[in-house]
Amino acid sequence: MSALRALVEHFVAPPEEAPLVAPAPVVSVPPAVALLCGARHARSAGGILGLRLAQRHGVRAALVAVWTGQHAGGAGAGTAGGPTTREARRVARACVSRELTAHAAGRVVVVELPSDEVAAAAAAQRAFGVAASLPTVLVVAGARDTPMADLLASRDLVLVAGDDALADLAVDALRRDGVTARRCALPAAPAAAAAMRGMPLGPAARRACDLALEGAP
Repeated sequence: MSALRALVEHFVAPPEEAPLVAPAPVVSVPPAVALLCGARHARSAGGILGLRLAQRHGVRAALVAVWTGQHAGGAGAGTAGGPTTREARRVARACVSRELTAHAAGRVVVVELPSDEVAAAAAAQRAFGVAASLPTVLVVAGARDTPMADLLASRDLVLVAGDDALADLAVDALRRDGVTARRCALPAAPAAAAAMRGMPLGPAARRACDLALEGAP
């Protein structure tokens, strides 16, 4: 080392190397979907969509909040028959601890929302908070006003069941409000009933759900 270089290094500190910063982890945001349909199919159609979302995202549970505008009964948790996942049972118990009516069915946790729309919207928000890391489906099967309209606007995708002019009108109204919406066909009743008993979805049911959920996160 030359005398000149030694003198410079004695009085000038070498620049510090920039610390290595690990890249931020990619956080997967669970999808939030809504379904507008008749009360008759609310639980089965919502359940099969929730199950398919859980399968698509590789998780052990999905939450389905159902509002029909009718009385949902008292708070309680249980199973709807058939095997249920540990995660679904855990989420159902957590919902009940927040005074929600919930039960586990296969991979799906069904939350029955109260008939009053304001109370139902608040209950749905509590349920979604419990399932923050899971896919959620909001099923609206009653005449709605501002509280439910606001909830629908917060969803990633709103599906409207049906293939008639009323379904078209509903989709157009939602889109005017800035909501991503499209029509969909309801899953076949036998497939939906089997899904709610914890049975696997057949190919036809999977295709129907995937077609409806196309473009969802």
